[in-house]
Amino acid sequence: MEMRDAISSRSFLRLEFEMNDFHLRVVAEKEELDKKIAGLGSFFGKEIFATVPSEERQRLLDQYHAMRKYSDILADRIANFVV
Repeated sequence: MEMRDAISSRSFLRLEFEMNDFHLRVVAEKEELDKKIAGLGSFFGKEIFATVPSEERQRLLDQYHAMRKYSDILADRIANFVV
Protein backbone atom coordinates (compact mmCIF):
# COMPACT_ATOMS: atom_id res chain seq x y z
CA MET A 1 0.00 0.00 0.00
CA GLU A 2 1.38 3.40 -0.94
CA MET A 3 1.76 6.07 1.73
CA ARG A 4 -0.89 8.26 0.08
CA ASP A 5 -3.41 5.40 0.17
CA ALA A 6 -2.63 4.64 3.80
CA ILE A 7 -2.89 8.27 4.80
CA SER A 8 -6.02 9.16 2.89
CA SER A 9 -7.88 6.35 4.60
CA ARG A 10 -7.51 8.11 7.96
CA SER A 11 -10.52 10.08 9.13
CA PHE A 12 -8.59 13.30 9.72
CA LEU A 13 -7.37 13.48 6.13
CA ARG A 14 -9.30 14.39 3.05
CA LEU A 15 -6.59 14.71 0.42
CA GLU A 16 -7.67 15.34 -3.13
CA PHE A 17 -4.27 16.19 -4.62
CA GLU A 18 -0.90 14.65 -5.15
CA MET A 19 1.25 15.30 -2.09
CA ASN A 20 4.75 16.65 -2.62
CA ASP A 21 7.83 15.74 -0.58
CA PHE A 22 7.12 18.40 2.03
CA HIS A 23 3.62 17.08 2.61
CA LEU A 24 4.91 13.53 2.90
CA ARG A 25 7.52 14.62 5.47
CA VAL A 26 4.87 16.27 7.63
CA VAL A 27 2.69 13.16 7.44
CA ALA A 28 5.66 10.93 8.32
CA GLU A 29 6.52 13.22 11.23
CA LYS A 30 2.98 12.89 12.59
CA GLU A 31 3.02 9.12 12.19
CA GLU A 32 6.31 8.86 14.11
CA LEU A 33 5.06 11.24 16.80
CA ASP A 34 1.83 9.26 17.20
CA LYS A 35 3.84 6.06 17.74
CA LYS A 36 5.84 7.79 20.48
CA ILE A 37 2.63 9.09 22.05
CA ALA A 38 1.18 5.58 22.07
CA GLY A 39 4.34 4.17 23.65
CA LEU A 40 4.41 6.81 26.35
CA GLY A 41 0.70 6.37 26.99
CA SER A 42 1.11 2.63 27.43
CA PHE A 43 3.93 3.24 29.90
CA PHE A 44 1.46 5.07 32.16
CA GLY A 45 -0.55 1.87 32.56
CA LYS A 46 2.40 -0.24 33.68
CA GLU A 47 3.19 -0.98 37.32
CA ILE A 48 6.67 0.48 36.97
CA PHE A 49 5.17 3.93 36.30
CA ALA A 50 4.01 4.07 39.92
CA THR A 51 7.63 3.62 41.05
CA VAL A 52 8.81 6.73 39.18
CA PRO A 53 9.21 9.73 41.50
CA SER A 54 6.12 11.96 41.43
CA GLU A 55 7.95 14.96 39.97
CA GLU A 56 9.19 12.86 37.06
CA ARG A 57 5.72 11.34 36.57
CA GLN A 58 4.36 14.87 36.25
CA ARG A 59 7.04 15.79 33.73
CA LEU A 60 6.16 12.68 31.70
CA LEU A 61 2.49 13.62 31.79
CA ASP A 62 3.33 17.17 30.74
CA GLN A 63 5.42 15.77 27.88
CA TYR A 64 2.55 13.49 26.84
CA HIS A 65 0.08 16.39 26.72
CA ALA A 66 2.53 18.57 24.76
CA MET A 67 3.09 15.75 22.27
CA ARG A 68 -0.69 15.32 21.85
CA LYS A 69 -1.06 19.04 21.19
CA TYR A 70 1.77 18.92 18.64
CA SER A 71 0.11 15.94 16.95
CA ASP A 72 -3.19 17.83 16.80
CA ILE A 73 -1.43 20.79 15.17
CA LEU A 74 0.20 18.51 12.60
CA ALA A 75 -3.20 16.91 11.89
CA ASP A 76 -4.72 20.35 11.34
CA ARG A 77 -1.87 21.31 8.99
CA ILE A 78 -2.29 18.07 7.05
CA ALA A 79 -6.05 18.54 6.80
CA ASN A 80 -5.46 21.97 5.27
CA PHE A 81 -2.75 21.13 2.77
CA VAL A 82 -3.21 22.84 -0.57
CA VAL A 83 -1.08 22.81 -3.67
